Amino acid sequence: DTQPEVQDTPRYGLQSISICELLIDAGRLEAAKDQADRMLPKLDKVRQPREIALHHLVLGKIQLRRTARARSKNYSTAAKHLKRAVDEMWKASRQDELPLVLISRAELLFLQGDRDGARTDLDEAWEIAERGSMRLYMADVHLQRARLFGDKGELEKARAMIERCGYGRRRGTLK
Repeated sequence: DTQPEVQDTPRYGLQSISICELLIDAGRLEAAKDQADRMLPKLDKVRQPREIALHHLVLGKIQLRRTARARSKNYSTAAKHLKRAVDEMWKASRQDELPLVLISRAELLFLQGDRDGARTDLDEAWEIAERGSMRLYMADVHLQRARLFGDKGELEKARAMIERCGYGRRRGTLK
């Protein structure tokens, strides 16, 4: 394998994000972290806020899962990464991807006991997604509300939207 050139870093950065997401879904947190850690310094060098945001999002999601596995309540590392993800996404002016970050930060806020903050992030993610007809993000908001707040109505809304959109990646989360 050859390392990408600096000018190719954003393109490879997005491929890296996809790999990380697949690894996280498969429960391979260390492999996902290694992948993100390898790419982040290159992205910092070329100052690509969107890609930096997405990599911090991945690192935040990894830390959330690690903390849960360890049955810990220390979410400081996850919080640091998710804050940076939100800040960089705003810097990048990418409202089309901001719901993705807000949905994950809502999970963090909920786990920290800030239910109102979690609802606020999910409401903001919903508003952005609805305004842009981003149905997959809308399905993810329904899923996150169902998961965090135990809302069966939200789960049914998610199920309907997932089926309507053919969102196969989320079908396994409908249990």
